[in-house]
Amino acid sequence: MGNKRVLIVNADDYGLTSEVSRGIRFAHQNGIVSSTTAMMNMEGVLADLMEAVSETPELGIGVHLVLTAGSPVLPISEVPSLVNQNGQFPKIREIYNALPKIDPDHVYKEWKAQVEKIIGAGVQPDHLDSHHHVSYLDTILFQTMLLLASEYSIPIRRIPSQLTSGLIGTVPINLVDYKAETGVQSPTGLETRFYGDSVSLLLLSTILHELSSGTTEMMTHPGFVDDALHDKSSYNLSRRTELDILGLKQSKDLVSGLDVELSTFKSLKAT
Repeated sequence: MGNKRVLIVNADDYGLTSEVSRGIRFAHQNGIVSSTTAMMNMEGVLADLMEAVSETPELGIGVHLVLTAGSPVLPISEVPSLVNQNGQFPKIREIYNALPKIDPDHVYKEWKAQVEKIIGAGVQPDHLDSHHHVSYLDTILFQTMLLLASEYSIPIRRIPSQLTSGLIGTVPINLVDYKAETGVQSPTGLETRFYGDSVSLLLLSTILHELSSGTTEMMTHPGFVDDALHDKSSYNLSRRTELDILGLKQSKDLVSGLDVELSTFKSLKAT
């Protein structure tokens, strides 16, 4: 690859609401979003996927494995350790207390069901990551994602570097170098700065100028905002700010002017 710089601009949370999904498609059609990951346990996600297949056939689509929002894809009776008394997944702030009670087999069954649901909808996922980075917070959860990625021969998001010291349990492999152990691919790097109050065109320009050679994923969360989003996510108004930048022709020109190639996870070859 030499000094070639490849960028995957991935929009998390496809399917969270119809307006978030519409915003992601808009940012792909008009700007630099090249990839997304779908929350397969969300109401309306299948209709949103059909819109993506129709409107944005070049958009890479993966699975945003969920364990901290909404309810399972499987019947609760099949994965009872994953839910609270209301039949819902624990919130992210509750996950550490919930983990000791979670049956790893239930996680595997539920996450596999989420992957199978997108395949059943006619979409072949090109990578895996997880909502709230939950698959990177615990060794067993990480191994479960690795197992599924190996089974389906698809890449995963590279481990957020700030999370590697927070993993729970005994780490059997060097998680940063898991490719050598498992054959599962991931980008060379992960850029997480494009988030929150710091989002701006200047920040995007800084990230693009600082890109290293190889393939980097930039994690983003664009979307149009509606009442349904306010009910589901504390990260709401900032999604429109992200969309306003990622959907700009100016952003496309910035990427091309710096000789950065936009791509998807399909560009990562399985071993």
